[in-house]
Amino acid sequence: MSQLPRITVFVCCLCFGGGILWGQVNLVPNPSFEDTVDCYWNGGTPEAAEHWYNVTISTPDYLTYKACGPDPYDQTPRTGDAYMGMICYGPSGDGQREYVGIKLLDTLEAGKTYKVNFYVSPDDFSQFRIDKIGLKFTMDQYFESTVYGIIGYADIYNNISIIDDTTGWTEISGAYTALGGETHIILGNFYPDSEIALDSIEPSPIAVSGYYFFDDIQVKLDSAIGIAEVAQFKMRIFPNPCNEKFYIENVGFSDQELLTVTVENMFGKILCRKQYFSSNYPELIYLPSELRSQILIVNITTASGKTFINRLFIN
Repeated sequence: MSQLPRITVFVCCLCFGGGILWGQVNLVPNPSFEDTVDCYWNGGTPEAAEHWYNVTISTPDYLTYKACGPDPYDQTPRTGDAYMGMICYGPSGDGQREYVGIKLLDTLEAGKTYKVNFYVSPDDFSQFRIDKIGLKFTMDQYFESTVYGIIGYADIYNNISIIDDTTGWTEISGAYTALGGETHIILGNFYPDSEIALDSIEPSPIAVSGYYFFDDIQVKLDSAIGIAEVAQFKMRIFPNPCNEKFYIENVGFSDQELLTVTVENMFGKILCRKQYFSSNYPELIYLPSELRSQILIVNITTASGKTFINRLFIN
């Protein structure tokens, strides 16, 4: 009997600290909404796309060429056969918003930078076009019993111009430095009507709202954005812990750059918000007097879209 050749197979797993090298992995499961589940009960709702869910009591749409909901509208999916559709403004300026959310494959690590990008396109039959469509990270699965806007700001959002390309897909992207502990993301328009740029199509199309499609969502650890870039901009909060007020000291910002400070609790509820121009002097921030013994999140966003996040401890 002839001897069969021996074949040795080497399997190489690239790991750091016992975990997967997430820098090459999209942390968003089902990023293009292709995987479906429970179509009979959930056809046409976000829950028909595996892992995705509705964040409020409003009604975003799951649109797919598969037998799991209505066919896509006049826009072709950027990739695959499916996308989500949501009201991001209106109708007629009444503050209505729709959102979808998902749990990430892994928890974000404090101080690490993540590259975020996703694609949107307005519906041809929608009357309004807006600018500040975005993405928000949260520490847990967020839900609010409302049909109106939630949270009040996004971690990644479009701040360039009104998104009005109905034939193609517009990319929204940015870098996010994690506070640590973020487990979920939400997509939609988080800003009130007074803070968004708006355009109207005349005569009015069928849908008197600002309706957008979403596709191909990515969150990846970005090792290319590192210490050198982050070190140019520093933020110090003091005293920490504090009682009813604290100071923010900024280092490396352009003189007189517009900064927006938002303070929220761990559930995403905004407690106070302030805009000011950077300077060489610490900025004083007052908190609601009834706060006691809790942890807050201080979010500072620059006019150029950079975001800085810190925990604030309340005595």
